[in-house]
Amino acid sequence: MLSGFSVRRWILVVLAGFTAPGFSGDRIREDLNSGRISQADAVYYEALRLVSPDDLPGRYARSDPPVIKSGTPAAFGVRQAWSRLTAVQRDRLRPVATRPRLPFSYVSPDGLFRVHYDTSGVHAVLIEDLNGSGVPDYIERAAEYLDLAYDVQIRQMGFRVPPADPVDGPEWDAYIENLPGTYGWTTPDVKVSVSPDRYTAYMRFDNDYNHTYSKGLDGLRVTTAHEFFHVVQFGYVARDESGTGDLDDRFLMEASATWMEDVVHGDVNDYLNYLPHFFSRNNVRFDHVDGIREYGLSIWFHFLEKRYPGMPFIRLIWETLVTFPALRALDEVLTDFGSSFGRQLALFYGWNRMTGSRADTIRFYPEGHLYPEIRTDGAFTFTKDTMLTEWVRPTAARYYEFREADGYNHTLIPVNTGSPAMLSGECNVPLLIRDTHTAYTEISPGRHTGLLSEDDVVWELTAVVRDPDGSDRMIRVPTTLDAPLGSISGIVWHDVDRNGLFDEEMETGIRDVRLSLTEAGEDGIFGSEDDVLFPAAVTQAGGRFRFPGLEPGVYRVELSDATLPDGFVSTTGDPARTVILSENTDVTSLRFGFAPLDWLPAAFPQPFHPALHGEMKIPFTLQEAGTVRLALYTLSGYRLLEETAHFSGGLHFFRWSGLDSRDHPVPAGVYLYVLEADSRVLRREKIAVVR
Repeated sequence: MLSGFSVRRWILVVLAGFTAPGFSGDRIREDLNSGRISQADAVYYEALRLVSPDDLPGRYARSDPPVIKSGTPAAFGVRQAWSRLTAVQRDRLRPVATRPRLPFSYVSPDGLFRVHYDTSGVHAVLIEDLNGSGVPDYIERAAEYLDLAYDVQIRQMGFRVPPADPVDGPEWDAYIENLPGTYGWTTPDVKVSVSPDRYTAYMRFDNDYNHTYSKGLDGLRVTTAHEFFHVVQFGYVARDESGTGDLDDRFLMEASATWMEDVVHGDVNDYLNYLPHFFSRNNVRFDHVDGIREYGLSIWFHFLEKRYPGMPFIRLIWETLVTFPALRALDEVLTDFGSSFGRQLALFYGWNRMTGSRADTIRFYPEGHLYPEIRTDGAFTFTKDTMLTEWVRPTAARYYEFREADGYNHTLIPVNTGSPAMLSGECNVPLLIRDTHTAYTEISPGRHTGLLSEDDVVWELTAVVRDPDGSDRMIRVPTTLDAPLGSISGIVWHDVDRNGLFDEEMETGIRDVRLSLTEAGEDGIFGSEDDVLFPAAVTQAGGRFRFPGLEPGVYRVELSDATLPDGFVSTTGDPARTVILSENTDVTSLRFGFAPLDWLPAAFPQPFHPALHGEMKIPFTLQEAGTVRLALYTLSGYRLLEETAHFSGGLHFFRWSGLDSRDHPVPAGVYLYVLEADSRVLRREKIAVVR
């Protein structure tokens, strides 16, 4: 597997899975999986957290987070597992399983929701009524927030109107209660279809939000957006293939509902409270749920929103969920967008390194400066070749940081994109310091890396490189299982005869010229958010350069004028070239010719053969921006052509195809052109045309 790989020192790092401190959700599932409790017991304990968290056994009691973000999965579990609960358990969970009865109700201004409440007793709301309407202000705000959630999710975003709630009138019902263990929850009520399983639903909200991360009306605002989106989700599908009461797509339901809070109420940012837990745990499956992580996963939708701006991406996912389970639905939708779940997953884990002090709110997360920084699995300082052997769970990633004395900092992120049904995969990640190896990708000057694996896992490797100047770059590193790779290469040379054609017998290459390479990304547009910047190439002996190991795509090679010898300008046109690279193709034809600035040919090619050359270029320079007029004359003084154009300061070219002002080809012969700017003659030269 490592033939041709000369290693001066091996560091073999075999890592076990990271285990976080026990959270109640994790402990309940751990005991269920080990057989210590039954499925019905697991449902019972999860639901007990909603209504009576102080009565949980000590093993399941946990103060962090202080309350459950949403009790909807637990409420669904109680509904599905009710017949399997004991009489005592059913009695304790009756407040979860039954629709509340409260003495007052208020219909929202748009007539869509009926908000039920009480003004006395344990469920009482603050009776403040500043507008004298006879309805507590808290209830009016709840109704307004629900109307807003409907307007955003249904009218603006185009989600399907959920099934009507038939109880207490045609409105969707919301109940305001004292909920000590949660922000709120949505209960599926009547099943309206099978395959897909669709439900009517009603909602519950807390009466003061004094015990949650976001307090008071802010807590109410985000919860109305969150729980109404659960009502919408139940109108698409609520999948429970095992019949145990455990929502199959729970992780995606909660992540998207938490993201929806930020769509409707972007100033609250309640989701930030769940990110420290999310960023502190690596090597965790994408679809893992523990009562906290799934809410931090809401940044996946922030990632998709930035990657595909203006696209109805989230709605398409829910429409596809009707047919496919969550991960398959994500892959189906992303495939329709020309990508895949695995490819976007690797980018997502790369973005999660670009937060905190590394945040770039233009290219990556718009609120990334507010996010924690990812916990690395290992940090190394070294000067010799290094090999890591890593074990990564399906749909998970690890982060390894390499610090170097010369100021470069590399984070390598191997991502196992395999199905969650697969076993964990093991791979080797080499980081080479000095040697150049064609099998690996250069990620900074003299540093190469790659990923090798002998199993059937489909791997992705992302590198985040911090340059000595403090700037960060994210690079997708091709792996051994990628499609056949190609390359782009060419030459930068001193154009002695200034004809724009490289003559190997008389003209030599220019060394130490720097060239950059950018991939246009999946949208095929340069300058957009998904552009991928590759490490620069520097011309070697003979002026040769090469970018190896490239996937099919649209690339732009751009030459840095600053690295040319002083006074040189291009004789072959634009120093930025676009290349469309096909599978397993080597493009070797890029040519960049340069000549001293103080010598400008009358035109090139010279003489000009229109059928052979296509166009003639007439070079000129401007000290500042202005309008330039080109006039072409016969030697007898007859004007054949006149054109004007506006140019910025610097070196430019008028391009002429050999036609006169009537678009007729000019005969073979010698002609005179005059270039003027602001009535000042810039150039007056003779040119020759042959036919």
